[in-house]
Amino acid sequence: FTSDWKTGDTPEPPVVIKPSNVKASEKRCDGKILITWSYNGEVEPTNFVVKDGSGNAYNVPGDVWEYEDNVGSFQTESYSVKAVGPLNETEYTSASEGNTLGYPGQPTLDGASQSGNNIYLTWSGGSNAEKFVVVRNSGSGTSEFEVQGAMDYTDNTVSGCENYKYELYAANKCT
Repeated sequence: FTSDWKTGDTPEPPVVIKPSNVKASEKRCDGKILITWSYNGEVEPTNFVVKDGSGNAYNVPGDVWEYEDNVGSFQTESYSVKAVGPLNETEYTSASEGNTLGYPGQPTLDGASQSGNNIYLTWSGGSNAEKFVVVRNSGSGTSEFEVQGAMDYTDNTVSGCENYKYELYAANKCT
């Protein structure tokens, strides 16, 4: 009886390794954060587990390297990922933080006053706006004016003989 097997030469069983390059998306307008990662191991994981900062865990198949979490508007969350294989599971990766944006609130036009050839507008509201858009409609056409960093606007291009109608919109990256 002969054998090529030697004591102590037992090969290490194949194991999964920790994922890398975990990234969570930022400033998406749809209320979702996309978590992506890389995996360079020789053994394909059975699944990955994505854990959020609150401790909620989500299973993802081993051949998929992303997960989309619907967190809602104006949210920030952190995520870690681990690989699970047939013989072992890894530690979680370092956390990656993602966040979402959303649509701004609608502003309320609080007042309009005229002095000579100037019309002064003031408003409130419009939470999460990066800018406001004032739309002026008159018999001579429509004009738009952008206002950043203020809650008022003076229209100094009016003519005393026309009627004007103003509309006000809040805007940000999502609009």
